[in-house]
Amino acid sequence: MSEIVILDGARTAIGTFGGSLANTPATTLGATAAKAALERSGVAPEKIGHVAIGHVINAEPRDMYVSRVTAMEAGIPQEAPAMNVNRLCGSGMQATISVIQSLMLGDAEFGLAGGVENMSRGPYVVPSIRWGQKMGDTNAVDMMVGTLTCPFGTGHM
Repeated sequence: MSEIVILDGARTAIGTFGGSLANTPATTLGATAAKAALERSGVAPEKIGHVAIGHVINAEPRDMYVSRVTAMEAGIPQEAPAMNVNRLCGSGMQATISVIQSLMLGDAEFGLAGGVENMSRGPYVVPSIRWGQKMGDTNAVDMMVGTLTCPFGTGHM
């Protein structure tokens, strides 16, 4: 097995909650960083054989395909496998591990790994709306706060 190395990387600016990046889709942030990383590394997009992107809070339908959208908008061919990873705070790291494993197995010669999130776009969800709220009050669930709250009641994470 050949040695596996990280050739380069890129990131977007870190925004503040509700700040100048608040309306920027996660897929746009991901594609921007992916394009920059590929350019810096000197690896042509068509050489990428595996993509894994960590992501947690879906704010729009394209987010459910964040790895595929990021890859294709960065010029990576649709034939390259693309995988979303949700391991909460460890999503980007697990995406990196998953690409490394793919390289170690010989599934690809080059891979793209990363993580992308725009917490300002975390939606409110009203579960009772799907089948109709017949009577009484209903609640909206803040998915951004829900993502940051332990589901076992131990507090904010």
